[in-house]
Amino acid sequence: MIVLQANRICKSFGINQILSEASLVMKEYERIGLVGPNGCGKSTFIKCITGDITPDSGDVWVTTGKNLGYLSQLMEIDEGRTAWDAIMDGFAELLKQRQDLLRLTSEMSQPDANLDILMNQYVQINEAYEQANGYACEAMARRVLVGLGFSAEQYNRAWNTFSGGEKTRLNLARLLIMRPDILLLDEPTNHLDITSVEWLEDYLKDYKGSVLVVSHDRRFLDKVSDRTVDLRAGRIKSYPGNYSNYLILRAKEDLALSRAYERQQEHIREAEEFIRTYRAGRKSKQARGRQSQLDRLDKIKSVETSRSISFSGSHLGNESGNMIITMKGISKSFAEKQVLDNIDLTIRRGERLALIGPNGSGKSTLLKILVGDMLANQGEVKQGSRVQIGYLSQDRDNINSERTGLDELVYSCDLTYEEARSQLGRIGFSGDDAFKRIADMSGGEQGRLALLKLVIGGGNCLILDEPTNHLDIESCQAVEDLLSGYDGTLLVVSHDRYFLDQVIDEILAIEDSSITRYAGNYSYYKQKIAEKPRHTEANSTKKNVSRDSRLEAKNQEREKRRQEREFAQQMRTIEDHIQALEDRKKELEHLLANPATYYDEVQARNSANEYKQINGNLQLAYEEWEQLNDEPACREPRK
Repeated sequence: MIVLQANRICKSFGINQILSEASLVMKEYERIGLVGPNGCGKSTFIKCITGDITPDSGDVWVTTGKNLGYLSQLMEIDEGRTAWDAIMDGFAELLKQRQDLLRLTSEMSQPDANLDILMNQYVQINEAYEQANGYACEAMARRVLVGLGFSAEQYNRAWNTFSGGEKTRLNLARLLIMRPDILLLDEPTNHLDITSVEWLEDYLKDYKGSVLVVSHDRRFLDKVSDRTVDLRAGRIKSYPGNYSNYLILRAKEDLALSRAYERQQEHIREAEEFIRTYRAGRKSKQARGRQSQLDRLDKIKSVETSRSISFSGSHLGNESGNMIITMKGISKSFAEKQVLDNIDLTIRRGERLALIGPNGSGKSTLLKILVGDMLANQGEVKQGSRVQIGYLSQDRDNINSERTGLDELVYSCDLTYEEARSQLGRIGFSGDDAFKRIADMSGGEQGRLALLKLVIGGGNCLILDEPTNHLDIESCQAVEDLLSGYDGTLLVVSHDRYFLDQVIDEILAIEDSSITRYAGNYSYYKQKIAEKPRHTEANSTKKNVSRDSRLEAKNQEREKRRQEREFAQQMRTIEDHIQALEDRKKELEHLLANPATYYDEVQARNSANEYKQINGNLQLAYEEWEQLNDEPACREPRK
C-alpha cells in the first residue's frame, strides 16, 4: 500500500534550481535512505513533503489517515519545562484519553449517573487507549530516553539547561514515542554516541511504520534502509537495497552509461567527419542524410560526477620523537560529577587511536586537557620533543567566522590568493564560494575548511574531535583518504563506525571514568566485547587473590544470585497480579456493555464502582512494574 507520493517537485531559490521534477513513492513499512551531496536539496525535498516549504510546482499526497512525523535539526520547546514534560507531549492524545477515563469512572460512581451513556463512552475510549498501549506510555518514554543516552537524573532538568546536542536528542525521543505512520529523519545520528546510534538502528528496524532518513552515516544507512534513493541534479532515482548495494548498482550503471556515451560520441565524430568531407561533393545527399540523422539523435548525457573533494597530502614538517604525549593520574570533575578518574595514557609516534565512550563520559574533555585548552583537577600531561599538534575541536574554533574562506587561508596559512583559491577548489569551494563569509557557511563547509587548515599547517600529531560531523558522504570519504595516507600520529573522537574502521588501528574505550585499550579497529573491538564473558573482571580477579578474598567473592556472587531470584519472583508476582486485574477488567467490560446489566441498578452501580477500582489498582500495578524495571537488578537476566 502506498502511504506517500511526491510528484514532480520543483523548487528554485533565486536563479538556483534545487529540485527539478523530483518524485518519490513510499510504501507502507518501507525504510528508505535518501542520499546525495551537501547542497543537492535533500532537506529541501523533505520540507516540501512536510509543507514547511512550498514547491514551485508538483504536489505531495499522503494517504488519508496516515500522519507525518518530522525531525528537523531545529525544534524548540518552552524553556521552562522539564525534559520529562517535553517528552510526554508525545503522548498528548493518550494522556487526554487517560484523563477522560478517570473523569468517566468518577461520574459513573455518582448516584444520579446515566450509566448506560457513560459506560458506552468509557468502553470506546478505553478500547483506543488499550490498543495504543496507554498504560505503558511512561515505560516506553523511559525506554527511549535510556536508549538515546539519558539518565533518570536528567528527566526533571529544565529544558534550558540542556546543550544544543542534548535538545536535539530529546526532540528525537519525543518524535519516536509519538510513533507517526511516516517518520522523516534528517541526520538523526548527529549528537548521538555510538551506543545510541546502534540502539536507534534496532529501534527503526522494528518500527511499525514507514521511515525516510537522510544521513551521512554509511553503516547506519546499511543497517536501517531497504531502499536507497539518490538525489542528483534535482532528480531522484531509486535503487533496491541498502547503501552498500546502491554503490554497487550505481557504479555498474555509471560504467554502462559511460561506455554508451563514448560509443555514441565516436559515432557522432565519424558522422560529422563524413558530413564535412562530402557536404559539397557527389555524396552530398548522403551527407545531408547523416546530418538529418544527427539532428534527430537522442543524445546520451555524460555521466554526472559530484564535485571532487580532495584534501591532498598532509605535510608532516619535523618528525617528532617517539613519545608524543604522556598523561599520569589525570582526574577531572564538574561540580559533583567525576568525569575522568586517575587516567594514565601514553601515545607514541605513528599510533592511530580512537577515543570512544558514551556522551558525557569525558571524551572531548580529555582532548582539551591533552592540548592544554582545559586544566585537570589533578595529574600531569607531558608533551614529547618536536611534537606539533593540529587540533580540530567540535566548535571548529580554529577558523575566524568573520573572515571569508579565502582570507582565512591567506592570512592564517601564509598562502597567496592564487594558492588559496586552488586549495579551496579542492574541497568544493568553487567560484564565488571562496568569498563566502565563514559565519554564513553550512556546518559541513566549516568542517571542510577547518580540516583543510590543519592539513596545510603540517602538524605531526592530529587530534580530531568528530571530524566527519556535518560532512556529506563524499567529504567523509575524502577525509578517510587523507587520514589513511597520513604518516603522523592520530587521535580521533568519532561516532562514525565506518570511518573508524577505515583509519584507526587501536581503540581507547572510556569505561567507568578510566581508559581500556583494545588493539584493532572498531569492528574488531565490538567482536572482542561480544566475546568477553560476563563478570570477566570478577573472574580474573579471583585467579590471584587469597583464600579469604575468594570466599568473599563467592559469598557476593551467592548474594547476587539470591537477589536476582528474589527480583524474578517479584516480577512474576506483579505480572500475575496485572494479568488477574486485566482478566477481571475484561469481564466487567463485557458485563457493563450488556444492556441487561442495567435492569438491576444496584448491580450496575456496584460493577461500575468495581471497574473504577480495578482501573486504579491496574495503574498502581503498572507503576510498580515500571519501578522494578528501573532497578539495577532488572538489567540482569532472570534465572
